Amino acid sequence: MIPRDIYVTWKSKDLSGSPAWMQRYLAGWQSMNPGYTFHLCDDADCEALFHGVRDEVLAELGIDVLDLYHRLEKQVEKTDLWRYLVIYTKGGLYTDADTACLVPCEKWILPTDRAIAGFERFKCEHPTQYCQWTFAAEPKHPFLGLVLRRVAESIKSVQGDDRMATLSRTGPIVFTNALIEFVEAGGHRFKEVMNQDRVVSDGLHLRPKIAFSGGLVYHRFAGTWKHWWHRPGWFWRLRNAGRDTPKKG
Repeated sequence: MIPRDIYVTWKSKDLSGSPAWMQRYLAGWQSMNPGYTFHLCDDADCEALFHGVRDEVLAELGIDVLDLYHRLEKQVEKTDLWRYLVIYTKGGLYTDADTACLVPCEKWILPTDRAIAGFERFKCEHPTQYCQWTFAAEPKHPFLGLVLRRVAESIKSVQGDDRMATLSRTGPIVFTNALIEFVEAGGHRFKEVMNQDRVVSDGLHLRPKIAFSGGLVYHRFAGTWKHWWHRPGWFWRLRNAGRDTPKKG
């Protein structure tokens, strides 16, 4: 069972200087999910996790996560690695600080779900891409274990400091590649289940595009680490992700 914990990271726990919309989004995650524990983690909290679980993950996966953390220069890549690590070791739901909860989690995180991943879109940076701005899993789920192993390999092999390198090294490209590998290793044809509402191996619940792109969760695509021309405007967001207003009923 997926623990009732929501993890978000931001550079500071003091949100007074953050955008008003972000404060509204984060407050919404809490007010709409009273049965969940909300964890707002700053950079110091994130680094502390790498120290705290280093020996545990090294014994289980053969990965020195603290070494990987220190190899990364970009904060966004450290955050990518942290999101996989915190859900792998503790379990729960991770979501970006620029997402809004539209439907209470108890209505879509089912008791039988052991992990959840949502389809993003076709033909973007990757021919097919699943999002990692929102995902969930029970502690030590094998899918997240595979993601961590593939990210560890990518950190050591992918060169460059541009946007594509980040997406391939720690971001949605390596996340999606691991998901495809996991699904097909479990005996499913990925092309038959992608963008479907399907449960595959080990209770991994694949959600279609609408789930985390305006159906259950809204993503603003603020992407403060990206250059401005990679950040979708309001019209694109409205057309592709709908509105950020919680749904009634």
